[in-house]
Amino acid sequence: MGWAERELHPGRSARDLYGSEIRRLRKLHGNMSLSRLAVILNVSKGHLSRIEGGDSKVPEGLSETLDLAFNTDGSFLRLYPLASKEDFPDKYKRFMELAERAIRHEALRDHRAGAPPDGGRCPCCAPGRRAVCGAGGD
Repeated sequence: MGWAERELHPGRSARDLYGSEIRRLRKLHGNMSLSRLAVILNVSKGHLSRIEGGDSKVPEGLSETLDLAFNTDGSFLRLYPLASKEDFPDKYKRFMELAERAIRHEALRDHRAGAPPDGGRCPCCAPGRRAVCGAGGD
């Protein structure tokens, strides 16, 4: 039984678009295997798979090599600045947002219990100000 390629989501992010372009061009070039392209690019098959799936950052220099391999006249080089700006794959962004929200919630809970994160008073609890956070104030 053959390996089933996973579905890609080019509209999700620039990194995903970059990876889906790799796959699209592999298929256009005689249904080239990921292993064969990895050899041409001098990268590991696993790393190339993660780039194609949008899970790994695109390393510097890969765009030029892809443009040469597929004769794409700088297409990957033009996509690179957008794809390289993304620190986390889109599938992890929701997790990161929830983690940040939980940290803020925990800090507010501690603050309301009388323990501001820096050990001092927050601006909303400064003398002469009504407490916005519900922790106290004058």
